[in-house]
Amino acid sequence: EVHAFGLGGRRLQDVRTAMHRAEREGLRAVRGSWADLGAAIAAQVVDLGEAWVADKPLPELGFTLGGVDEAKDPDVRLVVAVSSGERVEAVTSWLPRFDPGGRSGWTLDLMRRRRDAVPGSVEFAIVTAVETARAEGLREISLSGAPLATRDDGDGGVAGILARRIEPVYGFRSLLRFKAKFQPEF
Repeated sequence: EVHAFGLGGRRLQDVRTAMHRAEREGLRAVRGSWADLGAAIAAQVVDLGEAWVADKPLPELGFTLGGVDEAKDPDVRLVVAVSSGERVEAVTSWLPRFDPGGRSGWTLDLMRRRRDAVPGSVEFAIVTAVETARAEGLREISLSGAPLATRDDGDGGVAGILARRIEPVYGFRSLLRFKAKFQPEF
């Protein structure tokens, strides 16, 4: 629930710290569809996506998460964290969520940052997305899952074995820990 999300309390200290850092560093959010980004920011997002993929020993998991190409869909919304020097620090893309009454929220799809990004830039983009959804009167934001990651390490089945083997490459558990900072409902 976007209306219930707030930055108060001890458990959200890391997110608050990231937001304060983003403010001190002069980050601003560029929000909207791919067409709304403008050529300079869109080109940096493409470069950022390519650099992120190049840093990985295996390709993107296109079957579970989108990439920059999917972010270009007109129904997808982006939140781009841009520095005061107009450098793209991080980008998130959000797929629309629907219920029988129409669009009810957004689901996180793409999440990328520069290797040397301003610390907290992804957190800034996510909190900005929540605030934007709230202002639009939407009900939900989903941070999506973290494929093959579980909140406990007790899974000894095939999925657990597979997850432990590919964890060093894809970092599903670190992704789950990152998302847990926002205190989502699992």
